[in-house]
Amino acid sequence: MGALYALDCDYWCRDCRPSLRCAPQAAGAQLQIFDKGRAPGGRLATRELQLPSGAIGVDHGAQYFAARTPLFQAQCERWRTAGVLAPWRVAEREMVPPSLRPAPAAARLRGVADMRNLAAHCAQGLPLHLHAEVLSLPRRPTGWALQLADGREYSGFDYLLLALPAEQTAALLVGVAPGLSAQAAAARTAPCWAGLFAFTHDHAAKHHAIRGSGEGTLRWLARSAHGPAWVAHATPAWSRAHREQSASWVSATLERALRAILPGLGASVQAVAHR
Repeated sequence: MGALYALDCDYWCRDCRPSLRCAPQAAGAQLQIFDKGRAPGGRLATRELQLPSGAIGVDHGAQYFAARTPLFQAQCERWRTAGVLAPWRVAEREMVPPSLRPAPAAARLRGVADMRNLAAHCAQGLPLHLHAEVLSLPRRPTGWALQLADGREYSGFDYLLLALPAEQTAALLVGVAPGLSAQAAAARTAPCWAGLFAFTHDHAAKHHAIRGSGEGTLRWLARSAHGPAWVAHATPAWSRAHREQSASWVSATLERALRAILPGLGASVQAVAHR
């Protein structure tokens, strides 16, 4: 999942072009977002699971991120001031069979309530086209055009920013930017099966996040802040080996692996797998 950002502007300042130091709109750009999903965000994704007490949100993409550069740290401070970003303080553990041990503390950030809200905040005030799968990027006399799967076409764009997996980027650019297409084709996206699980109760609540070694089945576990629910990310190798398995088989397999690590989980209320 990803988004394509199309910009129409008469002048994009030299400061913005290499570093996006200021907002594109401040440089005279008119930005539109095209996303083939049902909501903006890509890996900033949240799914609702049903408990007897009601629905709770579980971030099944990225649960957090880190800000390591001054430019991005400044942006994160603006999000924090706006009330959509906060530190993520968790009791993280590492899987070291046969037990779990405390992991080194790390500075992490996450969207307030859930990660989906951060993406929605960023998209406020911008033309947002959802369920908009882009099939091709023809070059017109008036600029770049976007041809969508439903037959619609949007044109007149000066710049396109592709926030897509490398494989999709390579396919879109092959006829219009072969050099960039070749660079994208040389990269490979690591697959990830994610399991989302809600339980009647959770006696493992003292653990908020558990990191695996990168081998075996599970790479990352994180508990929902809203109730007894967990998300389990499989390792890239396991995900690649079982890439074409059914979602029901994957969710059952990941739940067994989760229970082997956290025996204090109650009865399963809902189990979902997402690749």
